[in-house]
Order: sequence, then structure tokens, then C-alpha cells
Amino acid sequence: MELGLRATPHSKLMISSFEMTFGRVMPLGDIGQAKEIPNISGRQKAYYEWLRDNLATIHKAVAESKAETKVEDQRQYDQRHSAVTPTWKVGDEVLLLDNKIKAKSEKVLTHRPYSGPYYISQLVKGKDDVGLAYRLINKQTGKTFKYLVPSDRLKKIHKRSES
Repeated sequence: MELGLRATPHSKLMISSFEMTFGRVMPLGDIGQAKEIPNISGRQKAYYEWLRDNLATIHKAVAESKAETKVEDQRQYDQRHSAVTPTWKVGDEVLLLDNKIKAKSEKVLTHRPYSGPYYISQLVKGKDDVGLAYRLINKQTGKTFKYLVPSDRLKKIHKRSES
């Protein structure tokens, strides 16, 4: 039973505790995984082939279901949090959200959540299923910000019109 529990994926995460720990699927073996058909004949062989084909169909359907669930979860998250696709481009002037308060700070009540101004110097995209990150340059010092920044930490600077 313990082996089965460790190999069973979580209903929402779609990953088992074994996968979380070791970073790979637990190698239990499945019917139909064998390269060669066992030395059986007649009705047993027909049943084996039927079972192998149906399990392959089930595995394919589960993979499609996982993909559909991921898309639906993303849609619900975006709707719940009013998410929009970021439209930042190189050269935009932005402020950086920095809501960490330094240890032993006496300015907790007057802490300003945004620092900057910064310019976006580079758009960085790694994997296709991960969003863009941004490289920033401090407008006043010209130094590059040490880390890449996600779009949800950026705020556009609105220029005041002088009339």
C-alpha cells in the first residue's frame, strides 16, 4: 500500500510524492512496457494485446486530461486575479516593487514599496511554458539590477504632462 501511495499523483499537482522527492516517475513497470510479447498463445495473447492497447489509450487520455486541467486552472487564475499579458518592451521606464523591509529598520511605516526608476534593457525568455523576465538598468546610476525581474513586480512610470 505504501508503494502505491508514493507512486500515486496528487489530484491537482498531477505529481506523486516519489516524483517530488527524486525528480522522476517511480519505475514500477506497466503492462505493455515490455519490448517483447511474452511467450503465450491463443486467447491469452489476444487478451494481453487488448489490455496493452487499452492501457495505452487510457494513458494518452490521462495526459490530455492533465493538459486540459492545466489550461483551465490557468484560465480561472487569470480571471480571478484579472491577469493581463504584459506589454513591456526594451526602453520602458519602470519602477520596481520592493516590499521587503530591511531587518531592524526604523522606517516600517514610511517604507516606499517601489524603487527606481529603471529602464528595461533586455527581455529574457527561457522555456516556452515560462513567462518573460526582464533585465533592468538603474536610470540614475547606470548599473544593471542584479536579478531578472518578473512582470508582476514592474510598474509603469506615468510622465506628467506640463501645460
